[in-house]
Amino acid sequence: MPRVHAAYDLFGDGKTVLKGGFGRFANLRDLLPELTRVAKNNAQLTTWTWHDLNNDRLYEPGEVNLDPNGSDFRSISGVTNTTPNPKEPQPKSDEWSLTLERELKGRWAVRATAVYADNFDLRRLAETLRPRSAYSIAVTNPLPGNDGVVGTADDPGGKITYYEYPTSLNGIAFASTMIVPAVGKQTFKTLEFEGTRRIAGGWQAAASISATKSNIPFVDEQADNPNTEINTANNTWETTTKLSGGYTLPYDVIMSATYERRSGVPQAPSFQFSGGQTITTLVVNTAPIGAINLPPTNLWNMRFAKRLRLPAGQTLEARFDFFNIFNSNVVTSRTTRQSSSYLVPSGIILPRILQMGVTYAF
Repeated sequence: MPRVHAAYDLFGDGKTVLKGGFGRFANLRDLLPELTRVAKNNAQLTTWTWHDLNNDRLYEPGEVNLDPNGSDFRSISGVTNTTPNPKEPQPKSDEWSLTLERELKGRWAVRATAVYADNFDLRRLAETLRPRSAYSIAVTNPLPGNDGVVGTADDPGGKITYYEYPTSLNGIAFASTMIVPAVGKQTFKTLEFEGTRRIAGGWQAAASISATKSNIPFVDEQADNPNTEINTANNTWETTTKLSGGYTLPYDVIMSATYERRSGVPQAPSFQFSGGQTITTLVVNTAPIGAINLPPTNLWNMRFAKRLRLPAGQTLEARFDFFNIFNSNVVTSRTTRQSSSYLVPSGIILPRILQMGVTYAF
């Protein structure tokens, strides 16, 4: 994997430097799922259409055609009929960076950085006996509102369409899959501005702001059919602001603090649609990723530390670390399926935590 970087003193005074370079990185192989995907000695889960002929809501023999190539077979997971591809690509990433840094008076320095990265040689999971072109039968449903019920006052209007394959391609005989090269790549563009002050007079500080534009038309190993591309492309911005500083208190107690504001993770509402014969239900994003976002995260952390120097170069340091000092309860995950629980939080950031520690070095 080639990598080359360089730095140049623009004015020969050691105060302004232009640096940058290029690096390539390769994706390493994983046991899960790359090897287990082609292994046959795994438990399997099959999905079938159940016909409750007498409406007693109890499964009884004869209510499902259990022929894996019959009309009631829907899908299989666990044991997959994956065929190894000898020409399977190895995903790679290229990164270009350019930085201009200038030393100012008062031990301050400023820096501007631009980074461009792309992920290429990505993979898609194709159905070799049920190709992308086979998804030719349109299934159209009206869009629901956030209550997840069609026909209520909050319905936005409009419809959404997904595609299924003919019944002639139903059954386990057509469930063979293979990793194939993807068409396209993911790109990321980042700009960052930072100012730092080296420690002097008992204090130091740093501040930075960065913004990243992501262009992710698909993820690695995404299924290669049109349904997986309905409102799943990620073309959003992420911003991060950081402040940090340290100050030496009396008795050589060092106090430091950090603040980080991170923009909320982009999300998309989704809904489980039904209809059709070979794909009877399907969860689909009803709006693009970025239509909704998690709240931004604002975190303050602090540390107090006291180091004692002992004979023979030994040291003893006591630390008090405060995480989330203002006890923020920002939501980190929530339900995005349109229903009665739409946007109900399912996780919040960890509460205020005090961690005490002692380090002895010899």
